[in-house]
Formats: sequence, C-alpha cells, structure tokens
Amino acid sequence: MNRDVKASWGKSFEEDLAEQDSGLHSCFIAILGAKVIGCGFIRWAGPRDEAAIRLFPDSPEIYRLDVRQEFRSKGIGTKLIEAMESSASVKGFQSVSLGVDYDNPRAYKLYKRLGFEDTELTEYYDEYIYPISEGKTATARDLCRYLVKQI
Repeated sequence: MNRDVKASWGKSFEEDLAEQDSGLHSCFIAILGAKVIGCGFIRWAGPRDEAAIRLFPDSPEIYRLDVRQEFRSKGIGTKLIEAMESSASVKGFQSVSLGVDYDNPRAYKLYKRLGFEDTELTEYYDEYIYPISEGKTATARDLCRYLVKQI
C-alpha cells in the first residue's frame, strides 16, 4: 500500500507514518478493493505557514489531499475531508483549515462547496522541495490562499 500513497518530497511514507505515531498528523486513506485511490493528512499542531500559525493557531491543517485522477469527481475527496473534520471534532477542535493554490480552482470550488471560508490570509507562498534529477532538488513556491471551516 505504501507505494500507492505519495510520500512528502524528501521523505519516505514510513517517515510519514512515524510522524503519525508521534502525534504530529494523521493520514487518511481511501481504498477501493485492494487499491489506494486517495489520501490526505491533517496536522494536529495547526498550520505550517507562519502567518497562518499566527492567525489560526488552534486549527488543525488539512494538507496533501490527493485523489487518483481516474477517481476524481466521484466524492472521494469529500469523504476524506469529512473524515478528517469528524476526527478533529472528536478531538475537541472547533475548526479545520487548509491552503489552496491559486492554480487549482477545482480544489478551491470543492472546499467552498464543503463550507470552507476565505480568510484574511489571501496570499502566501507554500514552499516545498522536489527532486529534479538524481541527487538534485529545487524549491517550488505556489501562491496560495488560506481557508477555514467551523466544525
């Protein structure tokens, strides 16, 4: 199964699971038969971005939501988000949050339909490292906006 879930760049899925064991985040996985068709993480310590931390320190952040291309628009992302929201509610949180890339209007539309609201954090850069060739990496900077939903 770990080959079907994308690890964060520069990490293995086993490292993601170790971080889950430490309580940093939880990984939610959508499975159809024996096939992983989607996954997402919720970071219990709150947002990863400095500005979002200041604005929403008590709001777990949903991130790395991904559904396989052939299963998109079938409600899988919605079910993953609902499961994360439910888990956050059980843990006593009042809201969940997430960032969405301006280049991903489809995801933004989904989040708005699910009740996420725009915040005053209308522009920030999500930075991450990705491999470009054997042993070499680059840093990407995606312009994003931050959304919050009361649960």
